[in-house]
Parts: sequence; structure tokens; C-alpha cells
Amino acid sequence: MKRESNDNKNRINRRNYLKGIAASGAAITGLGGVVTTSHAQNGDSSGERLRVTCEQVTLFTRVISGNNDPIPTGATVLVTVEFEDGSEQEEEATVDENGVVQVSLPGNRTPTSVTLFYEAGDDVRISQFDEVEVEDAPCEERYPCPDIDVKYKFKDGTWVAVSGEPDGLSVDGDETHVTICADFPFVVDYELETEETTVEAEKDEETDQYCVTIGDGCTEICWFRVYCPESPNGECLECPDVGQAQYNLIKQSDSECSFERVTGSEEWDDIITNITKEPDNACGFQTGPQSICLETEYCLQGRVESFIPRSGSGTGEMTAELGPVSPDENDEICFTVSSPQEYIYSFTVKCGSDDTPSCPPCTDVFPNAVFIEGEWVVEQSAQYITVEGDQEQVTICAGEDLDCSLELSVRSTMTGPGGCLGSFNLLCGECITLSADDLGAPIQRITVGGPGCPAS
Repeated sequence: MKRESNDNKNRINRRNYLKGIAASGAAITGLGGVVTTSHAQNGDSSGERLRVTCEQVTLFTRVISGNNDPIPTGATVLVTVEFEDGSEQEEEATVDENGVVQVSLPGNRTPTSVTLFYEAGDDVRISQFDEVEVEDAPCEERYPCPDIDVKYKFKDGTWVAVSGEPDGLSVDGDETHVTICADFPFVVDYELETEETTVEAEKDEETDQYCVTIGDGCTEICWFRVYCPESPNGECLECPDVGQAQYNLIKQSDSECSFERVTGSEEWDDIITNITKEPDNACGFQTGPQSICLETEYCLQGRVESFIPRSGSGTGEMTAELGPVSPDENDEICFTVSSPQEYIYSFTVKCGSDDTPSCPPCTDVFPNAVFIEGEWVVEQSAQYITVEGDQEQVTICAGEDLDCSLELSVRSTMTGPGGCLGSFNLLCGECITLSADDLGAPIQRITVGGPGCPAS
């Protein structure tokens, strides 16, 4: 907390008086009103007392005060830093459990002296350090990269950020030639046809900005990504908060089928840019794709459902948890079923990362939610889902404390196995909105868990 100008004047006067009697480079300690002096220069053999960089001052109070009479943990101290240009920073800080005090510095001015003040009743201590050694001096005017990670695509005649926050970035150009500038250093990855390239922005001495120009003016730039130099290249991007999406295998003919998004926002089209399957032409009832690869640069998690054909009925399914997982070196996340009789008919994804809690499938859940007399009755399912809306459009959300994913079978009939409008996955903490216009009939019943009913 910065010290305000209207602090107690008596305390400031007393502090200034004590500072005035402190010899340069000396530590003054006082207990019960008795003031003594002891040598405390940097490099003294009694141990390291402080560490100074352009960005931070770290004070080791137990070494400064002595382990036999340390400043108490949790105590508030006042740290004053004087800089080479004559300016001064004064800030209150707290002594942590290890006796360490840390104060952030602006980074663009070189510290020359540091003074530590502690006062508790009659116990007054001052430690002053002159001509401090700054590890990364000289401290110059710097504009650190603000932890950006932004991906751009060319849409409607302009470059649009499809993920991340583009604060501080200037982007100018067309689909074949673009210049990116900022007040801070940054790196750009971009794809030109099938070739990916990485370039680092250079400082323009005339404008005092970091800039880079990509593209040859002829070939279309597919996309580009701007991130900090310190960011590990090749790791997945942080996913935007766009909820979940479900993709189902949709059959166009006996030999043509593809995975199409059936729930989730259009923003997912920029997150998963392509889906490939093997075998590509397996689209019949008894055969289907046994592996899928999602082209993405983002960390994802979710679940993949595979259908197991059975003689006569064609029912049964297996569910596998996906992630949290990062793309491989080809920017792909791939999933392969384990049995030659299985094929993948659906997958559901949401954003995730290595520290995102997993969301395994729920087991032994078979309650219903039904639409009766103009409202949804969900007593059986209250611990699993909440339902809002009517028969024409309904929003279903996972229960607040639910830590597993659910399969929802949506039907147009009140009872029985018929009237299937489709199956949808509901991941932890997510919601989906279903419309009768998209499903082809009013929604009458939602089965939570149990066998699915993938619509043909």
C-alpha cells in the first residue's frame, strides 16, 4: 500500500529525525528508546541482507535484525527506495513467515539506496543501505509484454482477434501483407499457405515501437498469432470462455458423412478448424470411423462416445473421457476407439488445461425431467440438472456440485423408447440450449443418463 501524504506528521517527523542521525550505510536499532548503531553494508560477512533488481527489492529482516530479535511475522514495515534520477518511492509492506519483505519497483529507474523502517511503540529500527548493487542494472525505460496471446483471422475485409485480448496491439494491412506494432516486444507465428513461420518484432528507433511485417503481398496469410517472447512456443493457447460444443456424425449418403457441430456457439469453428476421421468413407449403420483428429491449437477436455453395433438391435455405446489434453506437434488432438466393432458417433468438448479438473462420465443415473402443464418437472433430476424454458426451447445446466458428465436423451414423447430427438452430452459446469426448430419436434422429456438415442 502506498503511503499517503496525510499520514501522521509526528510519526514522519520522528522517522526523519532517526534517518537523519543514521550514518550512511549503517543500521540503527532502538528498543525502549535506546538507540544503537551497527554496521550493515552490502556484502557484510554477517549474511545477505537484501537483494535488488530493477523490478523488486527483497529484504531479509531476520538477517538484518538478527535471529534473536527478529521483526515479528505479519508486522508492517516502511521501505524507502531512492533512485539514480533523484526520485523516491515509499511503500508499506508486510513481513512474511520467513521474515522476508518484498517491494515492487517500476523497472525503469536504477535504485541507489534502500531504507527499512520498523516502529512498534518504543521499538524503532532503521536499516539503511547506500550504493546498493542492482543485479540487472542499468534499469532502462521498459514496456514489458503484458502476457498477451492473441490469434487473428481475416474476416469481412479486416483482421479480427478470434482469441485473446489484443490490448496494445496495432494491426494494419490486408490478407497478404500486414504490419503489427506495440510498445512492447512480442513474437508472431503465422501460416502462409502450408508453411508456418515465426518472427520476432524489432524496435523502430524512430517510433520507439516494436514492429514486424509479415506476408509477401501476394500469398494469402491463413492466420497469425501474437504472444510474448517468454511464452513457450508450441504449447496450446488458452481457450476463450465459449462454453461447450457437441459434434455428431451426420450421414449425407452411404459413403459420405462428416462431424458437424450440433450445439455450441459459432466461435468453436475458430477453435476446432478441421476434423478428420479414419476410415473416411465408413458411414454405414454397421461401420463408422474408428479414429478422429481435431485440428486445434487449444487445450481441450470433454468426452468421446463410440457406438457398438449389435446384431439385430444396433444398440449399445461406450464413453471415454477426453483430456484435459494439449495438441500434439501437428496441432491435433486424436482419439481412437479400442475395439474393431466400435465407431465414433459423437464427441463433446470444452476448454481445458493441465490444471483443469477432469469430468468423467456419471454412472448409474437414470432420472427423467418431463414437461407437464406448461412447466418442466425436474424433482428426480434436481441434483443433476436445472431446466429452464418450454417445449420449443430449453436450457439445461449441470448441477452446481456435479463433478461428472451426463448424457441427455431428448424425446418428443412422455414415455417409452420412441420419439428420440437426439443425445447430448452435458459436461461439468456447462449449459446447453436446445431448440425444437433444430430438433424437428417439441421437447417433451429429457432422460438424464442411461442408454443414449443418437438421432439418425
